[in-house]
Amino acid sequence: MKITGLTRRVDSLGRIVIPKELRRMLHIKEGSPLEIYMDADETIVLKKYSQVGSLKNISQAYAQSLSKVTGATVCVADRDEIIAAAGKDHKKYIGKALSKELEDIMDKRKSALYSKKDDNLISVVKDDEADCEAQAIAAIVHDGDSAGAVILCAYAEQGDKLEIVEKLVSATAEFPVRSFLIYFAVRMSFHFDMAT
Repeated sequence: MKITGLTRRVDSLGRIVIPKELRRMLHIKEGSPLEIYMDADETIVLKKYSQVGSLKNISQAYAQSLSKVTGATVCVADRDEIIAAAGKDHKKYIGKALSKELEDIMDKRKSALYSKKDDNLISVVKDDEADCEAQAIAAIVHDGDSAGAVILCAYAEQGDKLEIVEKLVSATAEFPVRSFLIYFAVRMSFHFDMAT
């Protein structure tokens, strides 16, 4: 655990303020969900919560499947980084921070198509140049909020097929949210059964 040397007081409502420097460094914005844990030695731990990140194994399997079907590089991102990737050069994406352009698409909760031919490709991760022929990007939206994105990078010009790819990516973006809801419902049912 890193020691920051910062001390904060708990107010009368039990709240503490996370210092601005830490919020900026960890990309914690107003309204960002945090998980609260308590260690065995009574240490309180705050961790950024990621709906998509909690489905890392499912996201990886889905990225591999979609990459196999399309022949493209597929990435699944939460709000901060690429959590799953498959296809050509997939290792250069996993765990990398998202580019500002990708964050903007996610903030708008939209799908987008880009192509080298139209000279409008975007960087998927920070400090990286897009090297593919076409991109299809779909925001993963849950309860009206953007939880992440699915990114498909095609390396061979696919012309009219790109519209089909966009629909495929949009369908893929819905999968993690539905899986999360099913997982949550099953888990809650399990806990309810254990309590009775």
